[in-house]
Amino acid sequence: MPDKDYTLADMLDATHGVDSAEDRRKANLSESERDRIHQKLDELRDMIRDHIEDEKQIAPALNELIALWRASKIIAVFIAGAAALISTTWAAVVWIKEHVRL
Repeated sequence: MPDKDYTLADMLDATHGVDSAEDRRKANLSESERDRIHQKLDELRDMIRDHIEDEKQIAPALNELIALWRASKIIAVFIAGAAALISTTWAAVVWIKEHVRL
C-alpha cells in the first residue's frame, strides 16, 4: 500500500519533465506507485468507455426529444396565429352586430 493516496495532479507532477523512456524509468516512483497509477488509468479508461456506451444509448432519445421541441415551437406559432385570426374575426362579427342594422 502506498504511503499516500495519489491524485491525478500528483501523478502528473511525478512525471512532469520526464522526456525519454529512460528518464521515466528513473522517476521517483516505486513499483507499487506505478501499479496504482496503472490501476487509476484503467479505471478512467473503463469510465470513459462506459460513458461513451451510455451516450450511444441516450443519443437517439435525445435527438427525438430535440425534434419534438422544435416541432412544438412551430405548433405554438401556428396556435398563436390561429388565436389572433379567430379573435380578430370574432371582434369584427361583434362590431358588425352592434353597428350595422339589417
